Amino acid sequence: MNLILKYGAFSLFSYLIGSIPNGYIITKIKLRKDIRKLGNYKNIGATNVFTSVSPMAGFLTLILDIVKGFIPVFMAKQFHLNQYYILLIGVLAILGHIYPVYIGFKGGTGMATTLGILLGLMPLEMAFVALLWGLGVAIFKRPALMGLIVIVLLPIIVIINHKPNSIVIAALLISIVDLIISTSSVDHIKSMLRGDEYISVKNKFLKHIKKN
Repeated sequence: MNLILKYGAFSLFSYLIGSIPNGYIITKIKLRKDIRKLGNYKNIGATNVFTSVSPMAGFLTLILDIVKGFIPVFMAKQFHLNQYYILLIGVLAILGHIYPVYIGFKGGTGMATTLGILLGLMPLEMAFVALLWGLGVAIFKRPALMGLIVIVLLPIIVIINHKPNSIVIAALLISIVDLIISTSSVDHIKSMLRGDEYISVKNKFLKHIKKN
């Protein structure tokens, strides 16, 4: 029974912390508006907050969304829970971000939260992935597209590093989910190929610098 309670508590905690709508809260405090009604993306994600509110608000949202994915996975590892259950913990945090109970189950895409989960599961591999992504963005100016490419490459990186099967499965699942989400809309695919996200973030950042 104690084991059931422990796993149940972790499951609930992971979903509830994943549901914390950081972008929504920050925008409400700063503008008193619903971020889901602002910008091109109309969701609670960091990019939408960055372009619709301010660069600082966007960066803060990004960090907090990564942290809320990292915390439940890190805590589950400290309690030495089953590796496959830890994957479920991560999935629940992502579902919390996409379908947050606090604001009517309408959240974001879960990309930053997914990064936090991956950081908790495989920190060294994620450091390498982050380096690849940074180099790719610097060269090609396509952050969303490069993000998709490096996440798809993640299972190969994990297999090369001889990680446990549970980590390989996690990398595969996350790659598949990210691929499905990123290619579910023709408009989103075109946006990735054009580098719209890079352009909007760059313009907002330059505008912010000029204003200050």
